[in-house]
Amino acid sequence: MTEEERTRVRRGRKPATESDKAFPRVFRAMADARDVTQASISQALGVNGTYVSHLATGLKTPKPETIDRLAEALSLDEEETRRLHTAAAVDLGFRLDLPDDF
Repeated sequence: MTEEERTRVRRGRKPATESDKAFPRVFRAMADARDVTQASISQALGVNGTYVSHLATGLKTPKPETIDRLAEALSLDEEETRRLHTAAAVDLGFRLDLPDDF
């Protein structure tokens, strides 16, 4: 990430490009680690496969309720679910300077 991109994130702005987004990276890594396909995720959620593809590529950022449903479909633990929520919040431009024990 360039200095300009880091500054954009620190200032609470959305990343400049889709490849800079945190949620798709974290989501794909978790799905890959469990060998879960986008098709099976879309089926578990009852949504169109295109929507899951858009989540995985960063074209869409999910709502918190959707993240909880994704976490359930992937059998994520509490910490992994928190990582997904945090990644989505960062992509939406939220600053998350909270202590670890918050």
